Amino acid sequence: MNTLQLKDVHKTFTHGLNTLPILKNCSAVFKQGTTYGLIGASGSGKSTVMHILAGIDTPTQGTVIHNNTTLHTMAHTTRVQHVQLVTQTPHTIKELTVYENCKLAGSIIGLSDDLITERLNELFSLLELEHTKHWNVGQLSGGQLQRIALLRALVTQPTFLLADEPTGNLDQATGEHVLKTLLFCQKKWGMGLIISSHNAYITDHMEVVFTIKDGILTPVLYNIKK
Repeated sequence: MNTLQLKDVHKTFTHGLNTLPILKNCSAVFKQGTTYGLIGASGSGKSTVMHILAGIDTPTQGTVIHNNTTLHTMAHTTRVQHVQLVTQTPHTIKELTVYENCKLAGSIIGLSDDLITERLNELFSLLELEHTKHWNVGQLSGGQLQRIALLRALVTQPTFLLADEPTGNLDQATGEHVLKTLLFCQKKWGMGLIISSHNAYITDHMEVVFTIKDGILTPVLYNIKK
């Protein structure tokens, strides 16, 4: 079974002569095939945890390990096959259509055009975004862009999908549909799913929930029924 592990992770930000500790001695093991929620107040370090887990940010001390390999030493194309992060502010290539932006994610990791097309057709349908395929990304609303970012990550079928506030720009009904889709894909592909959210509806559907407070990551709930 694939695992993603935080091992004695500290993160400190420096501003001038001042240092601000964000994470303190955080350790946790995330397993493929399990769903996880991450909760905490704004500014508590949730996004920092997600960025470090994805290899986008590096800890001040400690390591992130995927199986037996330090995540930050892995080549980018290898890392993103295993760990995909969807951020609160998704980045797209404005010169490409919605479909082309999503296709690029699969091309980067070497998927065939036929396989990418098959996966994208399913995902556009699941997320009810088929009508946006040939739009310019500038035509998308904030909520549509957030769903497209999830779709773009899902086309790679990663070992672990990390989603930072994935329903933050969505109304309740759309947010619930997105969660249902994520859980469907998680079960179908056996992904590890880690969601950071203020939305209790989302974290109530996760099997394990962590809280972060005063820089410390603590598991608070286990085996919640989905």
